[in-house]
Amino acid sequence: MPSFLLSVTGLLFLLACAGKAPAGSGAQPDSAPPSEDLTHAEITTVVVNHNLLDMTVYLVRGGNLQRLGTAPGLSTRIFSVPWRRIEGRGEMRLAADPVGQNGTIRTEYIIVRPGSVVEWIIESVLTQSTVSVQ
Repeated sequence: MPSFLLSVTGLLFLLACAGKAPAGSGAQPDSAPPSEDLTHAEITTVVVNHNLLDMTVYLVRGGNLQRLGTAPGLSTRIFSVPWRRIEGRGEMRLAADPVGQNGTIRTEYIIVRPGSVVEWIIESVLTQSTVSVQ
């Protein structure tokens, strides 16, 4: 009888120890989680241009304008911004310049993360334009 009790106790001990490590991972409980690979991560930027004028769209980075492309008047365009072009804390700002006109507009700084979708609606009255992040 004592050997049976010893076997049951040993089995319970093994089951308790097995529950402390992640199932199927083979990893030690103290090991660090794998780091995320952000080399191919992107921010999708959707520009909805309700204005009659074509707009040249830029990413504002450190005060410099980096051209993303053109959003023709009364159209929608989608631009992909590589994560590596975003400021360190995940802040980004967009600018648009009406082709052949004065009056560049800029969004406020917005916080994004890899995979975010930014939607910028440029209205016919530029000061009424809005930006949102999903």
